[in-house]
Parts: sequence; C-alpha cells; structure tokens
Amino acid sequence: MKWLEQLPVSQAFWEKGLFANQNSACKLRSAATLTALQKKFPAAFSAELSD
Repeated sequence: MKWLEQLPVSQAFWEKGLFANQNSACKLRSAATLTALQKKFPAAFSAELSD
C-alpha cells in the first residue's frame, strides 16, 4: 500500500451510508463509497500511479 495523502484526525472523512468493515482486509465494491472517495481523494483514482 502506498499512502498518497494523510489527514489529521480532526479532518477524518466519513459520510452516512459509506461502506465500513471491521475485518483487516476486504474488497471494496460499494459504488457510492467509491464515488465519495474519488471526490475526496482524486489523486488516488488517477489513471496511472507510479511506485
């Protein structure tokens, strides 16, 4: 995993209805959650991410 952006706890991102799971790993498939994350963190969804 490569962290592209970091926010302080005071700026944590959460909206009612976002997918949440307590397991350490899961596949994120919720279209509503992916859309919300793409709007908040557009760099993470760019076409090409270099290592």
